[in-house]
Amino acid sequence: MSELRGGYLVEKSKHLVWARFNHYTAGELRLLETYLSRINPRDPESSRVQFTLAEYKELLGLSNIDARNIKPQLDHFLGNVVTIEGTKNGAPAWAKYVLFTTATCDLVPDLGQYVITISCNPDLRSVFFNLAEDGYIRYRLRYTKDMKSQYSIRLYGMLRDWLPKGTYTVPIDRLRDELGATDSSYKRLDNFTRRALDPAVSEINGLSDLKVTYTKIKKGRSVTDICFKIKLKPTQKAIEAQAKELPGEHGGEWFAAGMGADISPESAWKLALLVKDKLADLHPDIPADRHDNAAREILQRAYAALLPADKEPAPENPAGYLWSVLCRGAAIDDYLPMTYTFGKGISG
Repeated sequence: MSELRGGYLVEKSKHLVWARFNHYTAGELRLLETYLSRINPRDPESSRVQFTLAEYKELLGLSNIDARNIKPQLDHFLGNVVTIEGTKNGAPAWAKYVLFTTATCDLVPDLGQYVITISCNPDLRSVFFNLAEDGYIRYRLRYTKDMKSQYSIRLYGMLRDWLPKGTYTVPIDRLRDELGATDSSYKRLDNFTRRALDPAVSEINGLSDLKVTYTKIKKGRSVTDICFKIKLKPTQKAIEAQAKELPGEHGGEWFAAGMGADISPESAWKLALLVKDKLADLHPDIPADRHDNAAREILQRAYAALLPADKEPAPENPAGYLWSVLCRGAAIDDYLPMTYTFGKGISG
């Protein structure tokens, strides 16, 4: 995808990993993945995320659609209900929700194109933003953004959660339910493996950082369980699931220097991590030990240009607004000092 670079970090709560997405299409799951990569999962004020119409169409795999006839698709996306399971009063419990409650489509004159803005359900802010309490997984968007099957995207999240165990055995009926393979035809094992499980495993092995195999476990003559073996590919580097990870050697206060008080240190940290991901994608020739300084200067310059003190109207979410500009294509190059690209040996 041209503008949807895959270096961004997805941090997904365990509630979302194990939610039942029975009616989500593969495109809608890709949209959810990208939404998660654009929020700061420790700042509920970042819940409003913008997509250009072109980005939205690419994620959903749409071609013959424009701002005039996109309403039915948005209705479907907003109306999808997911089931989130948990416990209450010591007993199993579940609840059904829509993940997103608002969507707007507006022409942005400065961009010369339509922008779609979506916001998560306020009742689910803990699911999107309270990661440390309930646990979460993290990975790069590139591993799921090009998957064509909803089963691949769902299974990847489950495998990520099981990765520390190395192997995991799951009852076949539970696996069908978790993947959303609930059509009656999937009751036949050969249909389920041929049309859902095998294509998902193939896509995960081909596109992601995981290597996965599985074996069927029988009791008598019937297959009752699937045993997965999961490991990281040798060429991939694990992203440690630590909520207080800092990019490089510096913390949020260092990255926030030179920006206004409306950008918190934690928001500055998240922005810096995202900017560094884009730097790695766009400028692999810039040494990694210069990424912190480059990200800081990009953020300072972008803030001065995009969020002057007299800007009217002031954006409700300044950090989200900054990222909505910087995430587009090669926009960070507009704020990257020439010293970083003019010569590799120049210190930043």
